[in-house]
Amino acid sequence: MEAFVTTGLVLKETRYKESDRILTILTPELGVISAAAQSSLRLKSKLFSACGLFCYSEFTLVPGRNMYTVREAEVKNVFHGISSSIEGMSLAMYMAEMAMTLSPAGQEVQRELRLLLYDQREQNGSAGDQGRV
Repeated sequence: MEAFVTTGLVLKETRYKESDRILTILTPELGVISAAAQSSLRLKSKLFSACGLFCYSEFTLVPGRNMYTVREAEVKNVFHGISSSIEGMSLAMYMAEMAMTLSPAGQEVQRELRLLLYDQREQNGSAGDQGRV
């Protein structure tokens, strides 16, 4: 199976084993997908920051049997201001849950991703940290 590159927003991260994460990513071309990021919880890992919650990154993915595998990831934008308040974090989690529920898998969702990124940027900006998408 051949690797491909796509951008995406990490909507959910689940810790798996000792240092791995299973990510739920909203991508413009594929919709909501699951991807395994091996060793991404290690501080020295190249995937550590790019696979964080609410991080907008460029991912190199390899298709697998049940989910994709993240081979490389490069941060495009991190929304640090969201986690500074409980209200901002709860609103971001609510929006992520809506996106996971309403965005179809395997279909283009560029408008939905753009709306979610705009919302994240606005929340981030209202916390005092201006992000650029």
